[in-house]
Amino acid sequence: MINIIILMADQLRSDFIGSMPNINRIAEGTVFTDCLTSNPVCTPARTALLTGRYSHQIGTLEMSGDLSPQIPTYMQALQKQGYYTAGIGKFHFLQTWSWDTPRGKGIPLKAIREDIKKFGFDYVWETSGKQLMTQNYCDYAAYLDSKNLLED
Repeated sequence: MINIIILMADQLRSDFIGSMPNINRIAEGTVFTDCLTSNPVCTPARTALLTGRYSHQIGTLEMSGDLSPQIPTYMQALQKQGYYTAGIGKFHFLQTWSWDTPRGKGIPLKAIREDIKKFGFDYVWETSGKQLMTQNYCDYAAYLDSKNLLED
């Protein structure tokens, strides 16, 4: 069994390769130089990659809303073949706030970990963007909180 790593970064243009040492090391493996995203918006692009379908086919056309758990993902297919799957980073495919969310608060990402795992992840470590970290309490926010660095 081979290891598969998919790295998806928002707004990482091909001309950045060569100017970022850590990205350069990753690029020593396989790099796809002639690819286009199926959608220029991050959430629809991520859900399209996750499912292998166009965003208009799965109903994720903008930055808000949720990917339906009924739509198969490539991680579920990998799990069926015996792979251990992990998702690390900002996912953005479960974004609907419940009606009882206090004003100024967001989605408690640590609290919806089991919902995220249903998309085919054995392990989840999710972070939100810097601007929403304290509102969307995520794994990285919990780490910073444990070091008394969250408010900083």
